[in-house]
Amino acid sequence: MFYKLQKYYLLLLFFSISIFISGCYKCDRVMKDSPIVSNGKADVWINLMPGGEAKIYYSAEFELNVPKDFDESKMNVEELIIQQNDFYLETKFRYEFLSKDQNKIKFLVNSDGGIDPKNFQIEKNVKLKMKMKIDKHLIESTIDNLKIEKVF
Repeated sequence: MFYKLQKYYLLLLFFSISIFISGCYKCDRVMKDSPIVSNGKADVWINLMPGGEAKIYYSAEFELNVPKDFDESKMNVEELIIQQNDFYLETKFRYEFLSKDQNKIKFLVNSDGGIDPKNFQIEKNVKLKMKMKIDKHLIESTIDNLKIEKVF
């Protein structure tokens, strides 16, 4: 009976190690093939112009390192979140391509309509988190410490 248990444990150990090794190999391939967001900059402001409702807006520019033959039609920005402390808000947005050279693509993400400022402390900084998909790859980029500028 001891021999059967030992054989069972060895078989289980072999399969566990095989799964672990194949999983690590796959993770490495995904990381090597994934485009990388190399640069991001953004502006966030609250419109306080008289005659209208106060709203928060943002504009963010991202730079993506890509292979020469990259097809930007395979890229899709899926989500942009504005965060302050523990408060997260998924926002409506639109994006457009600005330029492409051999290994880089620049694109712009803008708020599509204003964001209600009631859950934000205007004096404190926010961060923008962008999630995009390229083929099967999920890519995330965060721009921290953005001051909400007041526009009159």
